[in-house]
Amino acid sequence: MVSVGTKIKQLQGLTEKDLTAWEANFVHDIGLATQQGEHTATLTDKRLAVIERIWSKHFAG
Repeated sequence: MVSVGTKIKQLQGLTEKDLTAWEANFVHDIGLATQQGEHTATLTDKRLAVIERIWSKHFAG
């Protein structure tokens, strides 16, 4: 199981060619809100679901 913080860090490593404009903005904002994935306890269920969806699209087998 991959932690939410690790997923955020992995998503931040993607280029804008890999993400839609909306996804890139979301990942950027989440990175700022969580201090680059270090503090994820305050994320809402909706934001966690979006992170999971984007991460699964790019990293899940």
